[in-house]
Amino acid sequence: MRKIDLARFWRVSAVILGNVVVLAGCGYREADKARTEAAEAKATVAKLETSLTGAKREIAELKEELSAVRETRDDLQKQIDQSMQERDKAVQFVEQARQAVKNLSASSDKQAANAGSLQKQITEYESLLKDQAATIEQLRATIVGQQSTIEDLQKSLAERPARGELDQPASTPQVQETPEPNHTGR
Repeated sequence: MRKIDLARFWRVSAVILGNVVVLAGCGYREADKARTEAAEAKATVAKLETSLTGAKREIAELKEELSAVRETRDDLQKQIDQSMQERDKAVQFVEQARQAVKNLSASSDKQAANAGSLQKQITEYESLLKDQAATIEQLRATIVGQQSTIEDLQKSLAERPARGELDQPASTPQVQETPEPNHTGR
């Protein structure tokens, strides 16, 4: 942008006026010189007016650009503010997620410990069930053996003669001793 020097404008105007005054009281030669200077001053004034018009137009365009830049700046500031709010929300969400993961991890560790404890109890119960199954099998074997003994005794009683025949000794069957079952106390 060109700066318009008002002092220069007035100087040129003063020269023109001075030439006009001189022309009024001068001779032909001086009149030609004054006319030439006046024409030059007139051309300079026309150039200055053209420059002034151009400068005014340029100032108007720059004001429009400045207005557009300010509007753009305001829009960008709004976007920045919105982005900062979204970032703050995202940071808060991330912190909450981290805390949730931490809580879940602690809960998972407790559950893993509980699962280990439960697995140990299951193993103990399975061992107890095996022991009890073995005891049951021993008891069944004992029952089968005692059933056989009972049957033998019943046969022997059925074959025994009536009361009068009691004086004669009959062969008595031998009762088998069965081993005691192994109880683990569980």
